[in-house]
Amino acid sequence: MPVEQLTAAAARATYIGSPEHKVPHARSDATRCPAELGATQENLTAWLRQAIGEGSIGGLTEGGFPCYVWYRDGDRMFEGRLTNHVKGDYKGYPINWDEFPEELQRQDA
Repeated sequence: MPVEQLTAAAARATYIGSPEHKVPHARSDATRCPAELGATQENLTAWLRQAIGEGSIGGLTEGGFPCYVWYRDGDRMFEGRLTNHVKGDYKGYPINWDEFPEELQRQDA
């Protein structure tokens, strides 16, 4: 994805979240969102925008937005998934280290 497109996507992307990952509405097969992150939509949007701007993305591009975004916060890894390609809305959830893309793991080594 060209730098100009990353910059444009990062400027418009927004973390919306999903009740599927939050108690009490969580699906039984959905990864639970850490409770301390529940009320920080602005911070999560900042993480999302930073990750897109740095190119921590994958999958196809829809409407100028990458389908997947990855962010690392210390020892915690998160994956964001595009839910609305017109608005640039994403939901996110924690993932295990082995689910974090290998090329991003190598960047931290």
